[in-house]
Amino acid sequence: MSEPSASSSVETLATASLDGDQPSRRFFTLEPVVLLLFFAYNLGATVFVDQIIFQVCVSELKYNFSDCVVLGTNNESEAVQDLEKRVQPYVTDLIMTKSLVEALVPAFLSLFIGPWSDIFGRKPIITASLLGFFLTYLLICILCAFSDVYIINPWYYVLASIPVATLGGVCTMITGIYCYIADITTEKNRAVKMGVVEAALFVGLLLGSGLSSYIYALTNTTTVFGIAAGAVLIAFLYTIFFIEESKQMSELDSRASMFRELFRLELVRDMFAVCFKRRPNHDRAIIWMVMISLGFSIFIMEGNQQVFFLFVRDKFAWDVRKYTIYATTNTVSLIFGNLIAMYGLKKFFKLSETTLAIIAFSSCFLDSIISAVAFISWHLYLGIGLTLLKGLVSPMCRSILATTSEHSNTSGNEIGKLYSFTTSLESLMPMAAVPLYTQVYKATLESGFPGAFNVISAVIYAGIIVCMVLVSVFQRFYHPISYSNVIVNS
Repeated sequence: MSEPSASSSVETLATASLDGDQPSRRFFTLEPVVLLLFFAYNLGATVFVDQIIFQVCVSELKYNFSDCVVLGTNNESEAVQDLEKRVQPYVTDLIMTKSLVEALVPAFLSLFIGPWSDIFGRKPIITASLLGFFLTYLLICILCAFSDVYIINPWYYVLASIPVATLGGVCTMITGIYCYIADITTEKNRAVKMGVVEAALFVGLLLGSGLSSYIYALTNTTTVFGIAAGAVLIAFLYTIFFIEESKQMSELDSRASMFRELFRLELVRDMFAVCFKRRPNHDRAIIWMVMISLGFSIFIMEGNQQVFFLFVRDKFAWDVRKYTIYATTNTVSLIFGNLIAMYGLKKFFKLSETTLAIIAFSSCFLDSIISAVAFISWHLYLGIGLTLLKGLVSPMCRSILATTSEHSNTSGNEIGKLYSFTTSLESLMPMAAVPLYTQVYKATLESGFPGAFNVISAVIYAGIIVCMVLVSVFQRFYHPISYSNVIVNS
């Protein structure tokens, strides 16, 4: 994901015109919404795993409180390490189930959301997703408060994921955000605008991971998730009162019921028609290879997310503090790398979005290799230093999708359908990735090679790089119009 362009990046997304023949409209930016959401997401992510490990230990395995409380600390005694290995397989199953709950319904909803938002607008799906996150964090906060007094069955934490799952989750949120940006930008400035929002995402992740361990150490899990719920509530209210709908009112079908129209099968049929229709030159092949590349990048991310913290706990005996320092360092490197990409590689070397995407996926490949063979903790930090451009994957690929769609479509009303299909594909990925990575990690936990799951990631990234190279080749075959320099020269 990408970084902002300095002074121009803090200008509103908002001055872009929806139509070249129409006066521009003023839009509040989405950056605060993205920042607050992903701040909450990262604030609670690692703490949640730590809480689950403790709850499994005392509730399911029936160990004493004094035995379980030392898990995740700097205590590296043989007894603690043995207990860690007893707890982790159960925890991986529970987290896998939670991830599947959060993936199944969004995968279904994503089939309808994009086409529906082409008719009724982007703002409703953004606000619905935020509401789901708020309710889930609120429920986890309540469960954590009860766990201070009673022994809570850890499977209740899976039930807390139902609100975020039924209201769309991350994938629906991302669909709404990128459709919104596509509505208010042109080919010339789209990649940068997407980069601005990605930068806000990184800042949110940075603040969340940077503050997580400190807040956790000073307070408790209840406070951590209370803060997360409060941050999402602010984002929800900001969206309600300050974000203007990006679809023009004349485009909205006010006569129809928004809820009744949501699950119309015609919307799905139209979406598939857009994705599979014949296009000039090689545009259909380009769109599909980019969508597949995005889908498998999410496959890797979701699979890796389930086991990486458990991996570093086992391999390097990291606690929450050490892991959040690593995560914070990684996020800072992504922000710095995106600055290099936008100001150096893009502005001065005139590299296209496709070339930057190839570089980004190559960085991801190298990072997976380093993580697989690391046997000292500083090796992971070496991987961070050598792979600064990993964050360009999403904005560059989504910019390619939007631009390719514009080249081969004159109706101007299909980007929601393409993004919807993409996010539906992304939503399905955890259902395959999480069980695979979980089982591989459990099978290799005792073998001395618990990082074997990183080899799977590296192999998939190699295939993605091949796809993106083919995209570049197809573009060179036929495009008389090269992708514009998306950096606005000052």
